[in-house]
Amino acid sequence: MADVAKGLARLHGFSIGFADVSTSRQRPMTVPMAENPDRPHDVQLFDDVESLGAGVATFVREELALGNCMLVVTSQQHWNAIESSLREHGTDVEACRASGMLVVADSGETLSRVVRCGRLDEASFTATVGAALDELAGRGDGLSVYGDMVDLLAAEGNLRGAIQLERLWNSLLSERAITLLCGYTASSFGHPRDAVALSEICRLHNDVRSSPRDILGGFLVRSHTARRV
Repeated sequence: MADVAKGLARLHGFSIGFADVSTSRQRPMTVPMAENPDRPHDVQLFDDVESLGAGVATFVREELALGNCMLVVTSQQHWNAIESSLREHGTDVEACRASGMLVVADSGETLSRVVRCGRLDEASFTATVGAALDELAGRGDGLSVYGDMVDLLAAEGNLRGAIQLERLWNSLLSERAITLLCGYTASSFGHPRDAVALSEICRLHNDVRSSPRDILGGFLVRSHTARRV
């Protein structure tokens, strides 16, 4: 992956050193986005499923520890990785799910409910996601969500659709007290032509994250920051 990231760096016209971002001792990188300083809506770029599982599991554990109810909207493959990491760090997944404090929904099925005639439908999104959030309201001290429906759209090359879905989430966040983390596969933004879409996606979040283990994700976050300077 480091070789791939270096190749992409040259393709994008950047000269980046990767030794510092590959060490597991380094703290995760977070770039604050000034456009949305108060919005509890973050995004993280992951290099692979294992990294996604570890990163999202950390978010889930932290939110559960705060007493928040946790909704995870993801694919079965991603959930398997998240669940494995949760168990590895001592989380009783069965107990959390049985208590209703941890709820898992399939991202593909959920996305299919908010698409009409091949396009995202705001009314369907509000009805589908809103109903799920209403059901979970009051179960904990707060409500937190991890979602990667946007990753499904980005993987298809539908970055415009991913941006539209992020905007729908932001509209929902303006009305509800929710902490939201979105996840993307970093390779969806590997070509220079995707830089404008990545910039817009970052702008729609208040923090952009990348783990030290994610070489490509770290490069993209750094290159995005370089463009903003």
